[in-house]
Amino acid sequence: MTKKLDIKFSSLKYKCEKPSSNVRSKNLFPILKFGRMVEEYADMGRPAIRSFNEDLARVTSYFYFDHNDNFIQFSKCLNYVLSYSLTKNQKPRASRKVDIEQHCFEQLVERKLSISSVITAIKYGKPVTQYCQAKKNGAIHKNISFFYEDLRVVVSDYVESYRVKTAYRLTNINDKNLLAKLRDYQRKEKDNPHDYMVVDLDELYDSSLMINKKPSDSKTKLYEPAWELLGHTFGTYQSLLSRNNNRVRSNHSFDRNKQVVDKAVVSSSLKEYRDKVFKQSDYDPKREYGLMFIYEKDSFRALVKRVYGIGLSAKIAYSENKVDPITNNEVLMIGISLTETSGHEWVKSSNHKELITIDDTFINNVNNEV
Repeated sequence: MTKKLDIKFSSLKYKCEKPSSNVRSKNLFPILKFGRMVEEYADMGRPAIRSFNEDLARVTSYFYFDHNDNFIQFSKCLNYVLSYSLTKNQKPRASRKVDIEQHCFEQLVERKLSISSVITAIKYGKPVTQYCQAKKNGAIHKNISFFYEDLRVVVSDYVESYRVKTAYRLTNINDKNLLAKLRDYQRKEKDNPHDYMVVDLDELYDSSLMINKKPSDSKTKLYEPAWELLGHTFGTYQSLLSRNNNRVRSNHSFDRNKQVVDKAVVSSSLKEYRDKVFKQSDYDPKREYGLMFIYEKDSFRALVKRVYGIGLSAKIAYSENKVDPITNNEVLMIGISLTETSGHEWVKSSNHKELITIDDTFINNVNNEV
């Protein structure tokens, strides 16, 4: 069960030690604003039964987690803060055998999650109890969700072991429908203006512009030339990408770079790419895809960490500051590999009834390849 909670933050009362106003505004409020909500069902006599209205009555409290091991626990009536934590747990809980179901292992592989990261979350993560009742036989199971950084691990609690049911990242970068979320967030985030682009890195790497290719012992190193090409091209995006800017002279080298980059960009908020539509049928699982943000304020860096997990599970592949030669404004860029971070999750849809339709024109142009 999930729903948006109407919490009046300024009116909250505290059944724990009340923090200072500075801590409330700078530390607790961002958890509520950017964090993920999870329900607690701690009463074994009233477990969740997967019925929205009935489960609402059975909730014992609500938790909000950010991606830095901080949380707030709210009362069921939403009027009280029951507990909160702004520190990371350093003490591991007692060891217990862990079993991982096969379907869960397949999920871990698909989502680029290692077994060691799951174990770490179980050892150090904040537990939230969720009793639930099976529909088939009415049996009551004690499930526990462990939250550690941006990872959630759900286990069934048995006497001698934990059985892992599922695990997934909580950041947007690891979510389905990522392209829609990027677009929506870029439009509504007025305090931190930014642009984004999703790029086929192999399209850049395979181009004739990549003259400094060299053997590499990591993917990050391998695609460095592709990221640098993006940086050189878009580091002056405010002026050079403005079609009506008469102050910008034609530059053959820039134009040549731009032609290659134009082909590699599959989706972007930048004006000249907004008509580009990247569909699931366009996705090639054999290729490497990257995401780059272009922004102007340092505060955006903290924002993408909160919202997208960049700098946490999403390792930074490219980070650069450029100066626009026309305006002298600083242009900041940060990029990550979508393929390495979330596998194929980002291109999936949460609407399982949505059909992927391939039109006959595309079918006629497909070569005989398997």
